[in-house]
Amino acid sequence: MRRPMRPRRPRGPRRRGPLPPPALDAARRELSRANRLLESGQALEAAEIFARVADRAAQHGIPVRASHLAARAAQAFLVSGEVDRAQAQVRRAVRLSLRAGQMALAARLAHRALAELEERGYSAEAAALREEFDAQLQRVGLSLAEGPVGPAQGATPRPELPAQCPACLGPVHPDEVEWVDRTSVKCAYCGSIIKAQ
Repeated sequence: MRRPMRPRRPRGPRRRGPLPPPALDAARRELSRANRLLESGQALEAAEIFARVADRAAQHGIPVRASHLAARAAQAFLVSGEVDRAQAQVRRAVRLSLRAGQMALAARLAHRALAELEERGYSAEAAALREEFDAQLQRVGLSLAEGPVGPAQGATPRPELPAQCPACLGPVHPDEVEWVDRTSVKCAYCGSIIKAQ
């Protein structure tokens, strides 16, 4: 007599391996399209692309890039007036940065998002998020009251970077890029190498 089969338990999302080069190229094209859409006033469509690519980066074990992409999605959702979705994405960006051990990055992303909320007149939402983020950052020895964490005092000046990545058209924030050598950085969004000007 055969034993009855047990129902399978649903599994949580599995972490996939690294993205193969064709998938990386496709992601860069998607990001380039999203950045063009954002520039042309189609912020909601751009935000959804940024959020989708952030999901993929997180699934493939690239949490720092996923945090930058979630922050970019938050910015685009905010521009489109989708404040709740913007807040959800910025929470995700900070959470991903903290999980990756990138405490200073989490603080910088939080600062930028809070400033954007304030600029657009969402002071109450910014105040609530500030309290939430400050509590998270205090657990790791940082505080939003100290201001964004930048380069160390007396650090060697870096060469000037272009304003945007030539591959995905994402903005280049000099304090958030990974320097590969003295004149090159990795794009925070797509991973392409960007040469200083």
